[in-house]
Amino acid sequence: MSTSSTMAPAAAADEAPALSAEELSERLASWRSGVSADDAWYTAAMLGAIDVCKTLKALRAHGINRRHDNGLHRGRTPLLVAMLSQEEKTARWLMRNGANLAAADDKGFTIFSWACACSSPALVEELASMVPPGHLTQENDEGAGTATRRESPLFRATHCGVVDDGVEIVRMLTLRGVPLRREDFEVAETQGPSDIEVCRQLLYWVQGELELHATFRSVVLGCGVHGSDDLPPAQRSSLRKLRGIGGASERIAQYVGVRVGVDLQRLHRAAQVWEGVVSSSEDITMKAWESEWSD
Repeated sequence: MSTSSTMAPAAAADEAPALSAEELSERLASWRSGVSADDAWYTAAMLGAIDVCKTLKALRAHGINRRHDNGLHRGRTPLLVAMLSQEEKTARWLMRNGANLAAADDKGFTIFSWACACSSPALVEELASMVPPGHLTQENDEGAGTATRRESPLFRATHCGVVDDGVEIVRMLTLRGVPLRREDFEVAETQGPSDIEVCRQLLYWVQGELELHATFRSVVLGCGVHGSDDLPPAQRSSLRKLRGIGGASERIAQYVGVRVGVDLQRLHRAAQVWEGVVSSSEDITMKAWESEWSD
């Protein structure tokens, strides 16, 4: 998370413009007649109109955290609407200017849960440092509104339909220490190939991480530096030099590409979860093929 000194320029850029009463009236002319400030926040968020949001803030207009009461976005705040509309610039402005980050819609899906389902990995990572810690794992309320099952943020990231985004979001949450459960990644027969592809790519990633840690441990313990066939000659030569320098472990970790401080037990658990899901999916696919051929 950025320090206060690095955030200062961004905060300054988000300040509401210094406008006269006449200029404010002109900006509000497009929605003033018959439209409440509450609806203006909602519409501005949906359309990504940061300029209108700044104007509403300058007017101290209520509604930035009001839950919409009708239509498709019923129960959702302007921040949720901005996320669902893929208006991430507006979503970030709302996040930094008074939007309630602990809000949830009428189905119990939190701001963070929706971000995992439809926002970029960069926005999800930023939000992960701002929301209540419990929201990283909080499920929706089964039976609330039209919700029919409980879904965690990990589940929604895995099944969001955008493979690369899902992989990056789950990887980030894994490294943050979010507990992994097989049910968050299970792929039903009715779901598409993108879901299993997320798990397959995650499995490749965690296996690579574990291999790097194994190499790192071998080097630090003095095994493999002076003659291991597992390392290229050029790398072995460089590692010999690193062993003679202070802070060798940190330097070797940087050289090999290892993340220092990662819980290896958590990575092993992740590998077991994703390997089980991938294997189950392959069994389902094989049975489907066998059934098709038998017919």
